[in-house]
Amino acid sequence: MYLSQREAIILDQLLYSHTEIPISSFQSLLQVSRRTVYREITNLEASLKTLNIEIVNERNKGYKLVGHADTLNMLREENTARNQYVFSKDERQDGIITTLLVNEEPVTAEVLSQQFAVSLNTIYQDIDAIEERLGANRVNRLPAQGFTLDVDEINNRNIVATTIYNNLSPSDSATYLSDLSEIGAAIDKPFFLTFISDTSLKAVVESFHQSDLNSGKKMNDNQIRPVLIQLAYAVDRIQAGFSIGDIVSIETNVPSDIINLAYQITGHIADQLKINIPINERNLFVNQLEGINFKNKESIFNVNFDTQLSYKVQKFIRLVSEKTSNDFRQDKRLYKGLISHIRAALKRIENDPITSFKDTSLAPVVDQYKDLYVKVEESFKAVFSTDISHEEAAYILMHFAASYEAGPSLNYQPRLLVIVSNYGGTGKIIKERLEKQFQAIFQVDITQLSKIDQLDVGSYSMILSTAPLKNFPVEYQLISPVLADKDIDLLKDFIDTYKLGHKNPLTNHFGDDNYKLTFEEMRDSILIADDLLKQFEVKDIDSKEHVEATVEALIQSLKLLVVSDDALVSQAIIKRYKTTPIGIPKTNMSLFHSVHEDVKTPVFKVYNLSSPFYVEGMDRQMILLKRILLLLAPAPLDANVKTVLGWISQSIIENNINTDLYNTGNEETLRNLLSRLFVEAIQESGKGDD
Repeated sequence: MYLSQREAIILDQLLYSHTEIPISSFQSLLQVSRRTVYREITNLEASLKTLNIEIVNERNKGYKLVGHADTLNMLREENTARNQYVFSKDERQDGIITTLLVNEEPVTAEVLSQQFAVSLNTIYQDIDAIEERLGANRVNRLPAQGFTLDVDEINNRNIVATTIYNNLSPSDSATYLSDLSEIGAAIDKPFFLTFISDTSLKAVVESFHQSDLNSGKKMNDNQIRPVLIQLAYAVDRIQAGFSIGDIVSIETNVPSDIINLAYQITGHIADQLKINIPINERNLFVNQLEGINFKNKESIFNVNFDTQLSYKVQKFIRLVSEKTSNDFRQDKRLYKGLISHIRAALKRIENDPITSFKDTSLAPVVDQYKDLYVKVEESFKAVFSTDISHEEAAYILMHFAASYEAGPSLNYQPRLLVIVSNYGGTGKIIKERLEKQFQAIFQVDITQLSKIDQLDVGSYSMILSTAPLKNFPVEYQLISPVLADKDIDLLKDFIDTYKLGHKNPLTNHFGDDNYKLTFEEMRDSILIADDLLKQFEVKDIDSKEHVEATVEALIQSLKLLVVSDDALVSQAIIKRYKTTPIGIPKTNMSLFHSVHEDVKTPVFKVYNLSSPFYVEGMDRQMILLKRILLLLAPAPLDANVKTVLGWISQSIIENNINTDLYNTGNEETLRNLLSRLFVEAIQESGKGDD
């Protein structure tokens, strides 16, 4: 049950008073007008109605609560538990900031003193600290009225959502949100979630579940909670009559599926709550949703493929490799994970430079990999020319740490369940450390906190968790998010006492994550790769007066079996060339590519120019173009064709050795490179990801 701070104080008085309370007493306590008290009581009545409790105003006496004795006692217990909570200084100041931002009118020091159970002097000291902490977002001190915070609506939402998220434990928030089945039914609502109504939380959670979010897109709990909280608080603000002042436009290069998903979710909420969600609000949510690290497969043929970002991620990995003397470039999964994560991180930094989410579970990760963390942070700032928060740097660190810890794929016997809040980061490190430390001993399943109820926890030989689990039905061991040495010792002790006769059959709970090519897909991929090799050539051509004319002549030279309308295909290639930098930095080549209905068959060819041109590179620096790499595919793009051509395009920018070969290699050298690339890619896809 959500209550404003004034409503909570009124309820507190009514719960423990043995006599009716006149309205003048509430006026004096809250330091507000009679009209404001009436409004707060009306709002409180609406909240209590779900529990069949009424606020009765007896003539010439005052207000009292009327309801079933058991329900009133339940409310008193909940209220006592809330009041007994001891806030740390940081929690208290975060709570004060949030209180001031969610309230329409000034809040007095007396109200804050009662709410957080500290002296008036402490409240005034907190206000001084908050004023210094928020900088330009100054605290307004209104004589005889109280305090307000002067921020615009978007910053209000960012600060409140960030503060709420930073003060929630993953266990508490996941438990509460998963139990949010009946409005007003949950008693143990975490304090900072009381700033958001259960109605909005429930509507947002249900809308997320009903959307396409669960089909084809993967994201971890730590990513979904901040966005869920932001949207639920936004719904509260919309219903309270607050609107965004400025026009909000969708950021450039946001994929259409993200836009559709955001509109789908906000549409569900609008229908469910019977409210109007303006286009400004929907666009803001699009930009917030774009800040999530969706694990989509990267392909250069995606309309929104960012060649400049791809180059920078490659450069970032190379720089970290040089600084650490560990060649991270050999790990293909690292590049794929980083390009999705960094795109989302840069969006988060761009959309919300004021606030940053805290995650205390990251501290052990940073402590375990101190030197690597420093190199990652330094390299990121050098490549992307932007400051990055400690938390964002730590999340990126986990990709490198997982790569560093990567070991051989092994078989396991005792069933071990590891419960984490972030499967993509913490879970990956733990799994790979387990594989490295305990060869052929454990069968490991890793799940997120929110998915525990989908598993038969009683079937596991041992259960580990990176966070405390409230009311968990079986015994478990609390471990560090990076599987510290003491946790390794714990597992060694377990192995010493484990009887092999108790081993469980092998199962795989993560089949969707470990994608393998089917026989038909593997066969088709081999045929496509073979056809590409047959058509492949390195050819010398005469340069025309400019790049555009050279491309037109090049496409005209292709056989009718490849292109049916060379003019339209040329136009498509030239259009992309004029809008997107395609020069590969520190080389003399560019990748010209297109998916077009007038392309009949996939083709990859290399052309050496008789005279060079200056063109813009992915890093916005000019290069001298001497070689054109041409990659064409028919539209609509077949999934297997997309996969095979994706192997080529990724190999050009992922690996420095390959890049040099593409830049200077002759036809025989490049044909051998492509043959090896296809064989390795098909073998890897056949095995699935570890």
